[in-house]
Amino acid sequence: MKKMNIVFKIIFPLFIGLLLIAGVSIYTNFYLLEKNIVKKSNETFNSVSKIFKNIVQQDTNIMLDLIDQVAEDPTVIKLYNEREREKLFKYLQKRYISYNKRHDITHFYVHNLDKANFLRVHNKNVHSDTIDRITLKNAALTLQASSGIEFGIVHNLTLRVVSPWYVNDKLIGFIELGKEIDKVTPELTNLIDVDFIFTVKKNLISKEDFEKWKNKSDRNRHYESMKNYYIIDSTIDKIGSDLKKHLDMKGKHENHYLENNEKKYFINTRSFFDMKKQHVGYIHTVVDVTEDYKFLYSLIMKVSFVVFLLLFCMLVYYIQYLQKQESKLKDAYSKIQKLSITDGLTGVFNKRHYLENGPRQINVCSRCNGYISFILIDVDNFKKYNDIYGHLEGDKALVKISQVMRKVFKRSSDCSYRVGGEEFLIISKSDHENNNLQMAEKLRKSVMELNIKHKENESYDVLTVSIGICTTKAINTTQLDDLYRKADDALYRSKNNGRNQVTLS
Repeated sequence: MKKMNIVFKIIFPLFIGLLLIAGVSIYTNFYLLEKNIVKKSNETFNSVSKIFKNIVQQDTNIMLDLIDQVAEDPTVIKLYNEREREKLFKYLQKRYISYNKRHDITHFYVHNLDKANFLRVHNKNVHSDTIDRITLKNAALTLQASSGIEFGIVHNLTLRVVSPWYVNDKLIGFIELGKEIDKVTPELTNLIDVDFIFTVKKNLISKEDFEKWKNKSDRNRHYESMKNYYIIDSTIDKIGSDLKKHLDMKGKHENHYLENNEKKYFINTRSFFDMKKQHVGYIHTVVDVTEDYKFLYSLIMKVSFVVFLLLFCMLVYYIQYLQKQESKLKDAYSKIQKLSITDGLTGVFNKRHYLENGPRQINVCSRCNGYISFILIDVDNFKKYNDIYGHLEGDKALVKISQVMRKVFKRSSDCSYRVGGEEFLIISKSDHENNNLQMAEKLRKSVMELNIKHKENESYDVLTVSIGICTTKAINTTQLDDLYRKADDALYRSKNNGRNQVTLS
């Protein structure tokens, strides 16, 4: 009885106090979690312009490389100099189709020195008109490549790259490639999981032209007319009245909350200017926070239920609860120690973590519709190295190789694992099928450049690695063991073919 009185005197006031604290805590958590949603939205908005700029620069560089390929083609030069428009079109048509498929290039021009169009590869029936665009004017004036986003009723908002065309140091014309902005928005959406809506001022487009533009059969976009603006591109299919009302407002709006078709959004509006510094309209960055709020409400309900249930049970089972929790903490601490995910020598992840994390990497990659690569690395003749130089030097060598791996594969999506004594595995995501093959070759060369002496490594005299790589389009059914086995088979071929090489499965 005395013990019960002591427990009651201690627990009851504590229970009441904790009950009040729990109520305040739940409200505070709700407030802070909601504030965190707003903060995350702001961070997303702030990163959009930087990422958009990087994508535009990357696309510009790609188009410059493609233009160089065209400009240096002897057949292109010959047909252009002979003014064989039809033959030049037929010759460049396949290249344009390839550019469109691989890089979303939508425009392909060949211009004369007087800025009159000689050939539109994307529309061969229209030619000989004088082009009055800033990008072409800048290229003609500076005799250097010019790029930027320009607006036009026929071509929408388009990233254009124009480069002077020299043959034997003589300027013979200009080559232009273009990529419509609606080809860029999906890249942004995939990178940062946001939606975009482009609105253009109505005074820039006549109603008749807009209807023609809207009804063109080769376009698959969301078009809509409002009081002050036209919607010319949207990654949101259904735009309700509240969202439309906001889109039709003038001026800059930051982190505005609204609901559209039973979804919750934060929307950020920024002005958009073309190369003439003319205010064309607005880019509306839209973050869907529906699931965040669902999670928030669900979490608060669950937390509230659990907290009050625990507080009630604590009145009776306080001592037993503490004992159980202490036991659980000891078990959890023991498990954490056993399930260490880092290799003690090299600092890369260990095999246990590979088995746990590998499926998650495949799943994330499949959602992004990207390529997943398993890059299996084995140090050549490492047993001989240990026999000659000792295990201490062998450990140092493995550390250096692991450092090179992390230097070459340094993206947050790249994970390096030590899966055996001298065997490593890198799992890497890429948007392009052959990108990781090039990275693997760079890794192989970088290991050689370490110049770690190994006199018994056949004809190389330095420590080298053999690499097997398996790259595939990640889907939900992609299996971890299948990718590892294919990479291992490729590694086996690298070993059998003389080592110090990269083999693709």
